Amino acid sequence: MAKTSPTSSLASLLNDPDGVGAGPDVIIKFIKEFKDSFANSDISSVPIGHVDTWDSWTNGTNKPVIDAVDWIGVDEYPYYEDGKGNDIKNSGHLFDKAYDATIAAAGGKPVWVTETGYPYTGIKWGEAVASVENAEYYWQEVGCRRLFNKTPTFWYNLRDSNGANKQSFAITNNYRLRPAST
Repeated sequence: MAKTSPTSSLASLLNDPDGVGAGPDVIIKFIKEFKDSFANSDISSVPIGHVDTWDSWTNGTNKPVIDAVDWIGVDEYPYYEDGKGNDIKNSGHLFDKAYDATIAAAGGKPVWVTETGYPYTGIKWGEAVASVENAEYYWQEVGCRRLFNKTPTFWYNLRDSNGANKQSFAITNNYRLRPAST
C-alpha cells in the first residue's frame, strides 16, 4: 500500500462540501500520518495540536484526539451561548466555565485559545448585543483578565474578510489598524 503524503490527506479532509468536518478517526489518522512522515526530520519534535469548539472537547467524543495531540486549541464565543444568559456582563463567566471545562478535558495538555472575540456590529443573539462598547468590555474581561500573557491566544479577528457575515468581530475595519467603530 502506498503511503499518502500529509498534504494529500489534508486535501481529502478539506473535501467537505457540507461543512460538517472530520470525525475523530479521520483526524487521528491524519495526525499519525503526519507524525510518521516527519519522524526522522528536523520538525519531528514540533508539537502537534488540533482545534475545535469547547463543547466538542468536553463531550467525550474527541478523547482519542486529545490523546493523539500535544496541545489542543479551543474556539469559544460567549456571544453565541444563547439560552445561557449570554448578556455581555455574563460573558466572562461563560468564557471561564467553557475554558475551565476544556482544560479539565485536556488531561494536562496545554490548551490554546485559538478563537475568541466579540462582535462590534451585527444582530442581537439571545441576550448578546453586538457593539463597540461590548467588544471592548469582552477584550478587557476575557482577554486582559484571563488570557493575555498567560496562554497562547488568537483573537478573532483583525479584519473581517467576508462581507456576508451578519456580525463583524474585527478589531479594525481597514488596514490602517485603527479601532473599528460603528
